[in-house]
This record gives sequence, C-alpha cells and structure tokens, in this order.
Amino acid sequence: MELRESRKQRKRERKGQRQGAGEADPGAKMADLRTSDPAIQQALENMLQVIKSRCESLKRDNLDPLQKAVNQLNQRLDAQDEKVKELGEAVQELADAQTIDALEVDGLKERQRR
Repeated sequence: MELRESRKQRKRERKGQRQGAGEADPGAKMADLRTSDPAIQQALENMLQVIKSRCESLKRDNLDPLQKAVNQLNQRLDAQDEKVKELGEAVQELADAQTIDALEVDGLKERQRR
C-alpha cells in the first residue's frame, strides 16, 4: 500500500513539474529578462530588436493596402456625394419649373373663367 502511495505521489510531482516547466511568470517582461553572460544578453537584445522591427514592418505592410482602400472608398463617396448634390439641384429646378407651370395654368384658367 505504501509503495502505491509513493508511486502516486511521484507521478503527481512529475506531472506538476511538466506543467510548470513551460510556464512563464505572467508579470515578467522582455526587459526584465537578464542573463549573466554578456554575449547571450547581447544576442537576446539583438533578437528582440529584429523581432520588433519585423513586427513594425508587418504592421506597415498590412496597413498600407488598407489605407489605400480606405482612400479609394472615400474618393468614391465624395464623387457620389457630388452626384447626389447635382441630382438634388436638378430635382429642385424641375420642381420650381413645375410650380411655375402650375401657377401659369392656374392664371390661364382664371382668365378663361372671366
């Protein structure tokens, strides 16, 4: 019985070690990580700089096409707004012309009645 208990205990300990082995301190940041070997520290800092620059490059590469698409959409919307404005003015002119025509017709009808 004691042998079985010790096996279970060792198994739990190994399982705990495996689970904890890949975990990092969630509060730690790259700037907090230091090593006593200056060559390794310099290599880590260089790798960090390369990673940062590549991330910035990827961000720019992804944002440039999106910005171009947004600019094109804004141009299309501006053109549509201009067309809507022109159509609104044309409709207003037609409405004014119809109102004038209706007034003239009313005036002619009034003359005929006299």
